[in-house]
Amino acid sequence: MKKRVLIVYPHNFFEEKSGINSRFIELLRYFRAVDFNVDLLTLKNFKSSWENYPADKGGLVNELFFYDFKKSSRRQRPKNRKQNPLARLKKYIPFCHAYTGLPDFAYKSMKKLFAEILAKNHYDFIIISYVYWTGLIPSKKVAGPATVLDLSDFITLNRFDSSGGDVKIGPMIEEEIRRVNRFDKVMCISEDEKSFFSQFARRPQYHYVPFFMDKNNLAKNDNPDYDILFIGSDNPHNREGIQWFFQEIHPYLFNSVRIVIAGPISEYVDSTRNVTCIPLVERLTDIYARARISICPLLGGTGMKIKVVEALSFGLPVVTTAKGLAGFPSKVHTGCLSADSPEKFACAIQRLLSDKDFYNQQRKWAEDFFMENFEKSTVYRQLDELFANDITMMDTQILNIKD
Repeated sequence: MKKRVLIVYPHNFFEEKSGINSRFIELLRYFRAVDFNVDLLTLKNFKSSWENYPADKGGLVNELFFYDFKKSSRRQRPKNRKQNPLARLKKYIPFCHAYTGLPDFAYKSMKKLFAEILAKNHYDFIIISYVYWTGLIPSKKVAGPATVLDLSDFITLNRFDSSGGDVKIGPMIEEEIRRVNRFDKVMCISEDEKSFFSQFARRPQYHYVPFFMDKNNLAKNDNPDYDILFIGSDNPHNREGIQWFFQEIHPYLFNSVRIVIAGPISEYVDSTRNVTCIPLVERLTDIYARARISICPLLGGTGMKIKVVEALSFGLPVVTTAKGLAGFPSKVHTGCLSADSPEKFACAIQRLLSDKDFYNQQRKWAEDFFMENFEKSTVYRQLDELFANDITMMDTQILNIKD
């Protein structure tokens, strides 16, 4: 009998406009490869606009359930104001960030829909992405599907970064640990976050499941169109990173260096004589084949930087900050050069562009590191281990939740 999985994921990952969406598409392909049936509970009116299953994605999801986030969010606002009256002032008084907590988006009406889905269907696994929806998982346990948290983001650290350090992390991190501890298994995209949470939330089994994809083979091009590639979606970390690159690093580079900025982030860059912007990239192979190296000048963010793994899959050396190596199982012989100062970042770029032997060594390390850690068949073995056992405990009272 086929195993069945219910995934709770808030975004339309069929858009594949971000690295984390691409990762979930690969997870769905894994389930198809091992002949699992997958249902999806997702949100409309959250950050994605969608109503139907894409016609060209046949076979990845069996049944699609929608929850209207915006409608319930409006009903929840009076309760939020009552519980945290200072939170509404955070737009006007910066220090009020310090009083905001870790949001709980598992609204009562969503719990009801979740319970109805479970009442009508048998599942072996329930996978929930982001601790915002931990409240769907009850605290009392009886026999039932195994609960799996996809830990792709360290929420407390991300909120600390985005607020400029204006968050009291003590209560927030305690709450995040408490929510992680509600699950049976945790699927960690980052070795760093696996190491941290496994020390404090000790109930779950932890599994390192990084971003994974097929190896991309590029014919060696000794005369590519561009020297430097940065590819990214439109998010705060990418915007901050590209601004830092052009303001602080670019002045140290030779004027002859040719740069291409690809993806939605290119809208924040002014094209100049040696800077090309390509907002829409239809095929990754096309853009990576035209570049000599990739960069990841990010100053914030948690989890794993998908753009770095993608570059390694094409055998491109990467110059990055320490944040770009976050989550990697090793920080040496990765094909990545790490530098956190503008001068050292620029120096690493110039050496790769001018020293052929050094470049070839980094390229070899990039290919080897990718195959050892992120190539699809390697990570499939880790997923096989995670989904080997399917019976754990679940609360029978979940079926009696009333709106």
